[in-house]
Amino acid sequence: MIKSSNEFVATIENLVVEKQLNYLDAIMHYIESNELELESIADLIKNNPVLKSKLYHTCSTLNLVEKINKLDF
Repeated sequence: MIKSSNEFVATIENLVVEKQLNYLDAIMHYIESNELELESIADLIKNNPVLKSKLYHTCSTLNLVEKINKLDF
C-alpha cells in the first residue's frame, strides 16, 4: 500500500527508530513487507529532500555512492 509522501516518510522514520535500521534497510524492509517494486516508491523518495539526504548519507557511509567533496571554510 503506497501512502502519501508524508505518511511514507513517517513510516520509514518509525522503522529506523523502532527496528534500529539504517534508512536503506528501512526502505527495503518497507518494500519487501508490502510486496512493492522499488520503482513504485522512487518518486516518494525523490520528492522528499530530507529523506533523500538521509538515504544518501547512509549510502555514502556504506560506500554505495560517490561522496561529494565539501569545502571547508
